[in-house]
Amino acid sequence: MEEFLSKFKVESFMKHRAAVETIIEENADVDDNPHTKNRPSYHFDAEMFVKSNDLLVKSQELILNSIRNGQYPAAREQLGKYLHIHQDFYSHSNWIEMGETGAYRPLGEIGAFNGKVATIDMSTCLNCTNPNSAENYVCVDNINPTINRQKLFTSGYFGDQFEDDEPVLKPTNVLKCSHGGLLDETRHQPAVGGINKDVNTIKFSPHHYHHKQAANAAIESTNSNSSNTILPIVV
Repeated sequence: MEEFLSKFKVESFMKHRAAVETIIEENADVDDNPHTKNRPSYHFDAEMFVKSNDLLVKSQELILNSIRNGQYPAAREQLGKYLHIHQDFYSHSNWIEMGETGAYRPLGEIGAFNGKVATIDMSTCLNCTNPNSAENYVCVDNINPTINRQKLFTSGYFGDQFEDDEPVLKPTNVLKCSHGGLLDETRHQPAVGGINKDVNTIKFSPHHYHHKQAANAAIESTNSNSSNTILPIVV
C-alpha cells in the first residue's frame, strides 16, 4: 500500500508539473507566435484596451467550455494565453502611474474600459528630456499628468504591429506614448521614450523602476481573478 501511495504521489506531481509547464509555455508563446506577437490587442498596446479586454472575455468562455467538455489540455493552453494578455495590462498601461498599487478589478469583465480610454486625438505622453545615450532614454513622469489625473487609460505604441492585417502606426499629430526599450523603433518618435514596465532594466523598460509594482499588481489580479478559480481545475 505504501509503495502504491508513493507511486501515486509521484505520478500526481509529474502530471501537475506538466500541466503548469504547459500554461507557462503558452503564456510565453504569445510573444513568439507570429499570429499574436505583433498584434497590439494581445498585449494591451496602442490603447487597444477594449479589444484586449474583449479577448479576455472570449478567452474565459473558451476555457470554461473546454473544461465542461473535459478538454483539459485545450483549457490549459488557452489559460496560458489569457494570463499573458491579463498580465500585460499592468506592465504596458498607465495603471501604476495613476498611483494605483493593486488589481484593476473590472479587468476581463464586459465593458471594463467603456469611456475610460484616452481618445486618438489626446496627447498622452511628454518627450523624455534626458537621453541617457543614443539608444536609451531616461523617462520619469513622462505621461501627460492630465491623463493620469482624469484616470484615463493609455498604453504605448510598438513598431511593426498589425491588427486585422492593417498596420498600427503611432500617430504623428499628437504626442502619444511608445512602448519603449531597445526593441521598439517608435521610441525615437515624439513623444520619445516609452512607458513599459516589463523588466527592471532601463535597456528594455523606460519605466523599469515601476516593474515591481506592476508585477505585484499582476500577481494580485491573477489571484483574485476568475483564473484563480480555473487554475485548480486545469492543473
